[in-house]
Amino acid sequence: MSEETSAVAAVKDDAKKSSLSPELIGENISLLARTGNGLSFAYVRFELHGKPIQDLDALESFPNLRYVDVSENALVNISGISHLEYILSLDVHGNQIATVPASIDKRKYLQHANFSKNKIHTWDVLRWPLLSWLNLNGMIQFSRIHFSRKSLDSIETGRFFRVGPR
Repeated sequence: MSEETSAVAAVKDDAKKSSLSPELIGENISLLARTGNGLSFAYVRFELHGKPIQDLDALESFPNLRYVDVSENALVNISGISHLEYILSLDVHGNQIATVPASIDKRKYLQHANFSKNKIHTWDVLRWPLLSWLNLNGMIQFSRIHFSRKSLDSIETGRFFRVGPR
């Protein structure tokens, strides 16, 4: 096998490792429940731990997910959850996330979020109206934070964190 062929194969292997495959989704999706509109049933829980995935783009095909736990992976991009209208709980602790993108803003049902042990330096979410628990333990200092929530029931941080408009 030539060096060029080896390099192409290595790139394909890396792409496989970093993307969320249909096989991984099938093995880790569970909890059949009524959809948000109550007219049909869908899987609403996704849990995946310890895999070298870097994004959640494939979850766009599962808009009825409510509980997503993708802790302890290699995630750098979580914008794939922007299509999860009914998400209630999000756990992405122990990944490589640097930015919480504006695309996941206005998740109107999100109540619990765990972003601890990441490398977040930019927070572009403006509004999660029902959020009552947010964990930011083990964070590298934010360079900017845009988070407006008038009364957060519980914030767990290892550093001082101010909630509210600047």
